[in-house]
Amino acid sequence: MIPIILCGGYSRRMGEDKGLMQWNGNPMVSTILKTLENHFEIAPKLSIRKEQEIEYIEKLTKYQ
Repeated sequence: MIPIILCGGYSRRMGEDKGLMQWNGNPMVSTILKTLENHFEIAPKLSIRKEQEIEYIEKLTKYQ
């Protein structure tokens, strides 16, 4: 089983990208990835919009 974290969408209701919102000083998706890493043998995959890809990579690598 491969865990998939849904990070895509246009954030119309939140007004900002939920995955990149800060949670304990890190992007929320980073916190979720760290939480899941010990529960699965396979690394979780992110499901994101193509336009978000560069922004996610830049911000996540900044915190890892």
